[in-house]
Amino acid sequence: MICLRCRGLGMIGGCPDCGKSRENQTQNIPEQLPDEVCESVCIPDYFKGIKWDKQIFLNSHKDEYAVSSLERYAEILTRMHNIFSSGNIPNKSCLITAHGGMGKLTWAYSCMQEALKHGHTVMPILDNTQYKRLNIISSDRISSRFLKQYSFTIDEYNNADVVFLTIDPDNFQGSFRTVESLVSKRSRLGKQTFIISRFSSAQMSILDYDHSFESTLTVHPGRDKNKYLEIIGG
Repeated sequence: MICLRCRGLGMIGGCPDCGKSRENQTQNIPEQLPDEVCESVCIPDYFKGIKWDKQIFLNSHKDEYAVSSLERYAEILTRMHNIFSSGNIPNKSCLITAHGGMGKLTWAYSCMQEALKHGHTVMPILDNTQYKRLNIISSDRISSRFLKQYSFTIDEYNNADVVFLTIDPDNFQGSFRTVESLVSKRSRLGKQTFIISRFSSAQMSILDYDHSFESTLTVHPGRDKNKYLEIIGG
């Protein structure tokens, strides 16, 4: 089984789990990851080796009405992608909202592959229903491994360097609760979380009768950027 920590790529000084070493984090960065590395984080074949490109995205969305908003959306995603490509992780948690076909998964899988190249621990993309299930099955048995194709525990998931969560179309109206739970847990560990959704924040929190989710989306100086989500898109 491929190492969950380094995904078989090794780390400077040796991976603490498998022992594999990488001489220099800035050298030997592969252009494309081996299939087994992509498969270890459940990257579909369609997205393997595909890199986010702002111009390709804009060229394929020339029929959009709000051109300025589209360009701003693409520019923000590009800046974040460049951070992953440099070997770092954006220093804030985000909620990326846009309707279907707006490149969210292409961008997310590209960021994941860039993070893997630089030795970060990356988890497969789960949706809010799957993460809720992972929490439930782990409540009594913390070492439970989630589903057949996902070989990780709740602790390994919450402690990973890079986590993207998407929103389940069958369970979006109360998804804010799961998002709050995940982001809160990871913020206490100093980790960022990236939520991608075709639903707006209002649609995600239809059942939020006390409007607690609104405070999670209020970012201002002095607040923990890992806990309070910045909205990208609309």
